[in-house]
Amino acid sequence: MSEAGEQAPGPDPEAEGKAAIMVERALALLAHSEASRLRDYLEAGRILREAKAALGHGNWLDFLDLRFPGRYVTIKRTLSLIDGLDADAWLAGQLAIDPESWSVEKALEYLRAGPELQERMRAEHVATNRTGTRRVSLQEATAAQIRHHRRFISGTLPKPDPFAAAAAALARSRFYPLGTAAELFREFRQRFATIRDRINLSLDDPPPPEAAAGLAVAVQEFWEDLSAFRVTTAAFAARARIARESQGLVP
Repeated sequence: MSEAGEQAPGPDPEAEGKAAIMVERALALLAHSEASRLRDYLEAGRILREAKAALGHGNWLDFLDLRFPGRYVTIKRTLSLIDGLDADAWLAGQLAIDPESWSVEKALEYLRAGPELQERMRAEHVATNRTGTRRVSLQEATAAQIRHHRRFISGTLPKPDPFAAAAAALARSRFYPLGTAAELFREFRQRFATIRDRINLSLDDPPPPEAAAGLAVAVQEFWEDLSAFRVTTAAFAARARIARESQGLVP
């Protein structure tokens, strides 16, 4: 029976014999690997993938059931590692730099996290306690710490700061790129709407006069700043268009 549930032609006997030799070689490599070194597992995974391809589509599971009963979990895990490495350029780069720092279990826990959480762990590090206040870099984290982060922390951590990209851009230059500035203002507009909707302006329980006056002054000052900046940006946009037209860059 094939992997898709349909009857498939059996493998060529010669191909099956070669595949069996390759699988035995891969399993021997795994059995003699010192401290479950990841690079040994990856080499075994490449051998297993070659063996699977040699058998032809639909013959792999039947072949394993017949020739290697009881080794399916080990073989599947090893293939998952090599497939995950091929799909993750960052992990491949880490293994090229320092392969000894990655155990098999650590790599598997990282791959199980999925792309979104993997990216966050790379950027924000791995939380080692339930509150997420203690962290280590992904390179330094153990398999257990990555598993803890994946199971208990990922759902409770705050979302990434929407201003992080802008802050990084500003760190590289004195100025925000104009596109980044526009996105910041759009983001602020959304935050302003939240602030506005959560301010209680009801007089059912009148606030102290100084508090009400302080809010009015703060809003007025912000409005004056925003109004002045609106005039500045409108004039800049007009001048930029004229400059582009004078250079023949606008049709």
